[in-house]
Amino acid sequence: MKVRRRWRWVERGALVVTLIVYISAYWDPFEIGRSVSRSYLFTYENIAAYADMAGDPNPLHHDTAFAAGSRFGGVIASAAHSTGVLVSVLADKFSKNGGAVGLGFTFTLRRAVKAGASTDLVWTVAAVYRSEKLSGIVVELTGETRDRETDQVYLMAKGRMLLIGEAEISAAARGRLETRST
Repeated sequence: MKVRRRWRWVERGALVVTLIVYISAYWDPFEIGRSVSRSYLFTYENIAAYADMAGDPNPLHHDTAFAAGSRFGGVIASAAHSTGVLVSVLADKFSKNGGAVGLGFTFTLRRAVKAGASTDLVWTVAAVYRSEKLSGIVVELTGETRDRETDQVYLMAKGRMLLIGEAEISAAARGRLETRST
């Protein structure tokens, strides 16, 4: 923590000491073990709209009567929807200070996400390194979509992002990055 002392005079001539405290603990989203997250509510409306947008006519995403009689007991999100909103957390968090593109993702769908599910979409940094071949910084992550009430995991993921351009990464982190040829 940095502390800067500033002296100033007041009208009566008394010497007053003012301490201004700066917290310089830079929040480094690329630190190994650091998590980024967002909450998301799956509703019938956004499930049907996402399925329409993705060209998915499956009645489990559109037809409440059909879905109620299924093994799921109600409308469920498509795989494109549940994986897409999870990946969107990375775009939101990592592309604010420079370019960030996905290099690849794998998903394991553990259980169906029903309409009404209130979820946490979470990614955790597993590795960070500089890639000579890709001319950028690679961030490897693990992710999951978890129910906020029951703590059940709906979806597990692994992913790799490439940070290009002027992506914000602390000087301390830059100094300790391993360089790989891949």
